[in-house]
Amino acid sequence: MQKATALLSILFLASAAQAQQHADCITAMDICKKQVYHIDKTGGEGQNNHEADFIACFMNSENFGNAEENSTWIKFDVAKSGSLSFAITPHRLEDDIDFVVYLMLDGTCNNMKIVRCMAAGDSPENALTSRCLGETGLRSGENDTSEDAGCADEGDNAWLAPLKVEEGEKYMILISNVTSSGPGFSIRFSGSA
Repeated sequence: MQKATALLSILFLASAAQAQQHADCITAMDICKKQVYHIDKTGGEGQNNHEADFIACFMNSENFGNAEENSTWIKFDVAKSGSLSFAITPHRLEDDIDFVVYLMLDGTCNNMKIVRCMAAGDSPENALTSRCLGETGLRSGENDTSEDAGCADEGDNAWLAPLKVEEGEKYMILISNVTSSGPGFSIRFSGSA
């Protein structure tokens, strides 16, 4: 019986660790190509759940400024100057996916500047009609660099302006599923950079 309990405990811990593999800035998924990346599941905030506290666009949310919930961190270096866009598609339509894009000023998690902040969202029961649920990201034609929590402002639509990036810059994206843990999302990168 003790062996079975120990084995189940190990399997549970391994499963939890896998679900939170990229749930902290220091364990971010490092990407190097503009392509589609699939995150199969999200769950929890990793070991450091205070690395995204007091984020301005999240201040009027239920989390009172904490942008990290069922989080995944992604980092990349810019190989070519230009524009950068991305689209995040939740695997479950009613999930509210939010994100924060940081410019890494010295290449570490200790010195980052927020350059985009998306907290717009809606209740899951509005998934089929809300302009603030479903796909989100950075796309051409958008001008805003931040959207606050909720979906009350006329311009809220879960999309922000693309980034103008320079070769050699380093960026970090915090992606949070504020609705629930479980099924993840896909992120597709595009642009001239």
